[in-house]
Amino acid sequence: MRRTLTETAYQAVRQMVLSNELEVGSYYLEEALARRIDVSRTPLREACIRLAQEGLVEPVPRRGIYIKPISLDELHEVLEVVAALELYAISYLDIQTLDDKCWDTLKFHLQGLHDARDQQSHTKWVRHEAGFRMSLIRLTGNKTFLLLMQRMMDKSRRVRAMVSKLGATPWDSVDAYSHLVSAIERGDKETAKHTHEAYLQRSSEDLIALLKGITGLIEARQTQ
Repeated sequence: MRRTLTETAYQAVRQMVLSNELEVGSYYLEEALARRIDVSRTPLREACIRLAQEGLVEPVPRRGIYIKPISLDELHEVLEVVAALELYAISYLDIQTLDDKCWDTLKFHLQGLHDARDQQSHTKWVRHEAGFRMSLIRLTGNKTFLLLMQRMMDKSRRVRAMVSKLGATPWDSVDAYSHLVSAIERGDKETAKHTHEAYLQRSSEDLIALLKGITGLIEARQTQ
């Protein structure tokens, strides 16, 4: 039973951290957090040991569970890996041999991004943007790439959730992904790769600039 409760606590807190429901740079008392996810403090502590090993939280005596921000260096590395995976996927893809189910899933998430922009739904954008990018890698059929992409998306997801909460959702991504899909459908790999590489550069610069601003706010709050 203990292992089950610990796993329940781990999954619940991890999801709350990744979605920024537990805000970066904040402290949460063990007792209050345990009540929030309906477990006792012992499985919560055990779950937080795992989360600390993943660099997501830090238990701090007499202050509670600290939600660690992602560093600028770590974000740089994540974005570099994501770019390499996506550009490889684009070079690899052949519209004539794509798995129909995977391609339909990618198109589903693209439509979801259009709907999110029309509805100005930041939450929906976060979900479908992650789904679109994972679907792009899934089209390669490389399971190792897919696992690596999932890890990178988990790391960057916190930043994207914070950006979304600030109302800074990058709606231009919808057009960028639409152009990418159109180029792939035409079999124009060079255009697909060139335009997506340019988009990745712009979006990375914007995301890093926003994280710098968020980091500054967190540091200012902690010195008050």
